[in-house]
Amino acid sequence: MSAPIYRFMRIDKNGANNIVSYTKQDFPKCFPGMVERDVHIIDKNLQFKNSAIIARDNFIMVKLYYIRCIIDRTHVYISQTVEENLPLIKLSEFENGLIRIIKNKNYDSFELRVLEYIFSSIKDYFDDIIDNILNPQVSRIYGLIENDQISSLVTHKDYIKINKYLISIKQKVDDIYGLFNGITLWKYNEFDEFYIGREHNYGDEKRNDPLVDLMEIYKGHFEENSDNANSLEATMNSSVTIANMHIAYTRNEIAKFDISVNIMMLSMMVASLVTGSFGMNVNNYLEDDKYAFIIICGILFIVTIILYFVGKSIFISRIKF
Repeated sequence: MSAPIYRFMRIDKNGANNIVSYTKQDFPKCFPGMVERDVHIIDKNLQFKNSAIIARDNFIMVKLYYIRCIIDRTHVYISQTVEENLPLIKLSEFENGLIRIIKNKNYDSFELRVLEYIFSSIKDYFDDIIDNILNPQVSRIYGLIENDQISSLVTHKDYIKINKYLISIKQKVDDIYGLFNGITLWKYNEFDEFYIGREHNYGDEKRNDPLVDLMEIYKGHFEENSDNANSLEATMNSSVTIANMHIAYTRNEIAKFDISVNIMMLSMMVASLVTGSFGMNVNNYLEDDKYAFIIICGILFIVTIILYFVGKSIFISRIKF
């Protein structure tokens, strides 16, 4: 079995780019310090974390949703692996935007500028998904409840699909927010790892640092994304609860009707014993009575009604729906 090939878009500090390919065995040679467990960042078949940012002596590895990349002091290597259900054009848009940013050369640190653009792209992606896709869909579904169209909600063809998509996006947002929340709890000198191959003296730990500020800013952005996703999830959960109540009520009404029909059938079966008794080959003293048919029908009707209401009071009144 041949070793898997990993394809990357390589972009240098001047914005020049080309496609390169590596095998798993090539990584330690091309990126000194990379260990085998680091490969999960760029191989979605090996990943055990949805989001990760790790720093080595000579490079930084980033995995944030659909962006997997390796950053050193002069190049960024963007994995060409595409996430499921994500159009290839999304990755192309990210690469083209990063090339434009790099060509502007308006940055002090190449690696930090790349990190900022990655964070910004992921934040904008989730903003777009939540504000322009999920929010209108969830609002339309909840509008069915406000307009008392619950039956339409239950049969809404996109209802389950939207709920599944919301849960998926929320998990990704929460995972990234948890990652940033954990990083911002680091001690200041631990951020030295992100200044690749250069000494970085913090001096007074209380002073601001561009990387620390960057992490804090985007932690706030992803926290806002997480709060918005949680709000939409709460709305969907409310609609699910109301829909389930509606289904339960309808089911109970059907069950009550079914019980009433069965009681009626039972009452008529018991009343049929009366007609059976008149069918016996014995004298019943009504053969010659001109009102015999009316009397028998009256007896049947009275017996059926009595049995129906007695049965209904016994079964339905004692069953709590």
